[in-house]
Amino acid sequence: MSQRAVARLAKRLDEAEEANESMEIGEEMRHLTLQVISEALMSLTAEEADGTFAKVYMPIVVEGHMRTWNPLRRFCPLLPGWWAHIKNQRILNDYITGIIRARWEIIRKERDQAAGATNGVADGNGSGGTADGKDSYPHLGRKRDILDKVLDSLEPGEWGSAAVLQIRDEMKTFVLAGHETSASMLNWSLFELMGSKDLMAKVVAESEQVFGHAVPLTAPLPSAEKLRGLQFTEACLRESLRKYSLVPLVVRRCVEDTTICEEGGTEHFIPKGCSVHLLIKGVHERPDIWPEPMRYNPDRFMETPVAPYTFLPFIDGPRNCLGQHLSLLESKVVLSLLVNRYEFSLVNSNAGEPNAWMIPTIPKYGTHITTKRRSGR
Repeated sequence: MSQRAVARLAKRLDEAEEANESMEIGEEMRHLTLQVISEALMSLTAEEADGTFAKVYMPIVVEGHMRTWNPLRRFCPLLPGWWAHIKNQRILNDYITGIIRARWEIIRKERDQAAGATNGVADGNGSGGTADGKDSYPHLGRKRDILDKVLDSLEPGEWGSAAVLQIRDEMKTFVLAGHETSASMLNWSLFELMGSKDLMAKVVAESEQVFGHAVPLTAPLPSAEKLRGLQFTEACLRESLRKYSLVPLVVRRCVEDTTICEEGGTEHFIPKGCSVHLLIKGVHERPDIWPEPMRYNPDRFMETPVAPYTFLPFIDGPRNCLGQHLSLLESKVVLSLLVNRYEFSLVNSNAGEPNAWMIPTIPKYGTHITTKRRSGR
């Protein structure tokens, strides 16, 4: 999925290079990661992802950010974006609900077919299937995705409007968590690498070692074992997550009275039901944990194991991010393939300034780049 998305982006990069034009790579990364997560979740094509999520979902996210900083926006129907926000939400909800209901019908029929095959075995008239039809029902040649996995857990008696609503909202959460942070991580990593010839050279060399020289974007990917060789590339991504703290804070609610004790012995009582804001950015910028915290240094993740609860882009503990491994695997493949094929140059000098009003953290003025195909590629 990541490889196909890179191939689509490469076509646009080639066209921009031929026209001697720059490109804002952050927006391109958002489309790329949105295409990947849409395919992984619901087997949507790139055209479907761009035609629906990009046009409807992204404006919802932008309006959501505005309402975070100005909650009164949700009560102002005279604002131009107010009615558009309601319309986009309805379109998105109806679209995802339609996919879920259609998929359930497919799964229901496949279960019935598997149950029939199982009965055929008992009668000596057929073969295949299991009693519940979940694990080995025939899939008619179609590819299974995350939505299949979610729906597999439902029994026929559990199906209904409440189940559809819950799954719909879960899919929307997966889309948000699965593409915004990955796109920002790729954006910041490429920005930092463009500013350091030495770091870029190491990432390129690692890519050539894993993928080879002038690798076609349609060629089969190396084995999972060989992809683990992208260690420094992954370290660059992790350092971007640390330095820029893409999600700078999270909120938790105390389920019981709690007392927190500081290192010096000072105690703080937090009553049950109280909301607690956890400043991830503060942890990532502590010099006692991360020396020279504002320096981009991927070697931090190559030297010694990271201590628990000191690196928190995916949170830590029992409620950590379900998609962290997919995000890192997707992103290191994307970054490695891109630098293998192109030399990147930064156009705007203010690309490193973060936008203080957006989550995840993104460049305030975008990251405008030009590319040049590497020799022989």
